[in-house]
Amino acid sequence: MLALMMRIGLLCTIKWMMGLTAPFLSVAGVDVSGRSLILLLGGLFLIGKSTYEIHAKIEGIEEFHAPRRRGRFAFTLAQIVVLDIVFSSIRS
Repeated sequence: MLALMMRIGLLCTIKWMMGLTAPFLSVAGVDVSGRSLILLLGGLFLIGKSTYEIHAKIEGIEEFHAPRRRGRFAFTLAQIVVLDIVFSSIRS
């Protein structure tokens, strides 16, 4: 249900996001717009998450203690929402 609400919300704001093409910052001669900043942060999140997952898989890191249900669920839900936002904005 949360993913559905996020998708509807993203569809309503996609026009605003696509309009963020005006540069508001220049770093080393490269203009940075809101849209490029959103894509950069989303890409960094994906790189960090995949690196962590690959490292855990290769090293065989396992959680031996039972995680707290409430905190773990909220963290997982937040990651799903961020991934949903990132993949929705990449397809745009």
